[in-house]
Amino acid sequence: MKWRLAVFSLISCLLGSFELHAAQSVSLDQAFAHAIHHSESVLIKAAEVRALRQQRRQKIGGLLPTLSFETDFDYASERRDSGGSFGGGIDSWQRQAQLVLNQPLFKGGREYVTLKKSKQEIERSQYDYQVTRNQLYLEIAQAFYEVLQYQRDLQVLRKTQHLLQNRIKELTKRAKIGRSRDSAVMSSRTRLHQIKAEAALKQALSKGARRDFVYLTNLPESTPLKDNKAIDTKSLSALLTDAGQHPEIARASKQVEIGEADKKIALLAHLPTLDLEGRYLLLKPQGFRPSEWSLNVNLTFPLFEGGRTHAAFKESAIRVEQERLDLRQVRKQIDLRIRRYYQLYRGVQQQVKQLKTAAHYAYKSYELEQADYEKSLVSNLDVLDSLEKYLELKQALNQAEFDQKIAYFQLNIAAGHQP
Repeated sequence: MKWRLAVFSLISCLLGSFELHAAQSVSLDQAFAHAIHHSESVLIKAAEVRALRQQRRQKIGGLLPTLSFETDFDYASERRDSGGSFGGGIDSWQRQAQLVLNQPLFKGGREYVTLKKSKQEIERSQYDYQVTRNQLYLEIAQAFYEVLQYQRDLQVLRKTQHLLQNRIKELTKRAKIGRSRDSAVMSSRTRLHQIKAEAALKQALSKGARRDFVYLTNLPESTPLKDNKAIDTKSLSALLTDAGQHPEIARASKQVEIGEADKKIALLAHLPTLDLEGRYLLLKPQGFRPSEWSLNVNLTFPLFEGGRTHAAFKESAIRVEQERLDLRQVRKQIDLRIRRYYQLYRGVQQQVKQLKTAAHYAYKSYELEQADYEKSLVSNLDVLDSLEKYLELKQALNQAEFDQKIAYFQLNIAAGHQP
């Protein structure tokens, strides 16, 4: 009974600590750090790197000697009489056992080029892994700030609801004493229900964005998010300089090196190969008297293979040209991407600045419209219009701040900065 109680207490503590951990606010970088351990696309790329490392070990093993044990069992049957003619019979088993040592001495140099190529393939796969991580970071950032944007929109709508409810109360009091019309109360209630309908839609969209975030990060749905990411970018010239280290460019450049290695391997296929084989007999067949040791050196000259070797060399040369063109295209795309995202980021940055000022003045205008309504200088529709304008500007500001964050991350990843 005591051990059951101890196990139950331990499980309760673990669950409690998990809930406490899940209740803590999570930043974008923390969400990404958690996601890379659960993202199938990232894990697949990491597995590819490990598999290529094992392939390289196999190629290294191909340069080393191999030692094997071989044994043969042969059955022989002879039937002869004492005079030498066939008649009686002798049945026997012939057994043989030996150790065989093989050592490749020379493969035309292809073995060393192949070994170098395997290292280049690992490096290319590592760059491919970085590209996949960057793509995951952008997807998580998109979902992260989309959730925060809907949360801010809902806060604005709740604030607007609160303002309208207070206004309806005030208008109802004024209508009772004849200082406001009943139509003013009805128009305010209409706008209140419109705001509630918009809030219901935003709530549904927020849940959808949250599900996308959970799918990407594998974090609990109730995890609160915090935005503590400071954004500041370099000049355009500095970003273009940094782009030389972009993983997509490095991956394409490494692919050119691999193509050059394939071309060299195809060329070296014209050279002869040299192998050494040694055998040591452990168990000889009956009547077998040769030495226990034997050593064979095999030299092979490729004379004619139907033109396959020459065609393989030509094909690899064409592949190299294709890969060089692909590298040049990737560089152009990265340059264009940086310039486009830089202009977008600067434009949205100015938009955020202006919308903040506009939203501030819109709220001040709403307060002044309320004061003027008390003095019967404006109608209730004027007050509602000013409140509507404030709501529109506040939501536009939320959208612009979201666009600014995403443009910032797109720009930095386009410049080759790793998250």
